[in-house]
Amino acid sequence: MPNGGKIPDHAYYANGKAIGRGGLENKGIHPGYVEENQGLIIEYGDAKVLLSEYEVLVIVALEWVHVSQLSELLGTTPFIAGAEQRSMDLLYFARINNKIGKVGKHLSGIHFVDNDKSKISQDYEMLVYKKESIRELIE
Repeated sequence: MPNGGKIPDHAYYANGKAIGRGGLENKGIHPGYVEENQGLIIEYGDAKVLLSEYEVLVIVALEWVHVSQLSELLGTTPFIAGAEQRSMDLLYFARINNKIGKVGKHLSGIHFVDNDKSKISQDYEMLVYKKESIRELIE
């Protein structure tokens, strides 16, 4: 979706912001949130990065689950947001205090942007498929 494009009516919102993902040249695909008339805000390399080309999440069969480490996600299926370019380590949508960020097995917690600064925390929520939607996919 180009910067300034209309956010779909059925976009997935978290804390009042549409969430999405976008690619950084030679850096992989990273999750973030959409700022109207600006673009997608992501955290990368300890900094806030603004992307003008991105995808907006429109799936409705998702929910947020509180975790403080990825091993707590037993029995759930995290929604994959992207991957690091070189290592192909998976990245997942996460949120903390109304801020959207990313987590992955290779990261030390949620990486997010707060007041234009890159931050990391160990206590966050992750976006996962609702158990009912997984059952529907299997049946």
